[in-house]
Amino acid sequence: MADVLSAADTTVGSGAFNRSITIQTLVNTVDAMGGSAKTWTAYIKTWAHIKPWKGTEKIVAQQTYTSTLSEFLIRYRPSQNIDASMRILYRSRIYNIRNIIQPAEAHTTIQILAEEQQAQGSL
Repeated sequence: MADVLSAADTTVGSGAFNRSITIQTLVNTVDAMGGSAKTWTAYIKTWAHIKPWKGTEKIVAQQTYTSTLSEFLIRYRPSQNIDASMRILYRSRIYNIRNIIQPAEAHTTIQILAEEQQAQGSL
């Protein structure tokens, strides 16, 4: 598969953005009794190009844990700040954001490196 974003050309055709994703942010809400609850809420809903990037395995206590890193490419958004405290929801899969890059500082796309969240109880 050809890379949709080369180092020489930072433009990307609209056909490359073919997956709908939601970038979520963690919100802390306080109820009437003074208690707090943390919930994930939609911050941005957008189209993205998703490319599997790297998979690793880790053995802990004689159990194998896998980790998958994927690259998400979205259009540049000057009015919205995406950071590593957020996460990406793609279908039923959750990805924790690890790194955000603007290729060539061209203000055309944002490259997000994210790790798929493991099932409850794993690393």
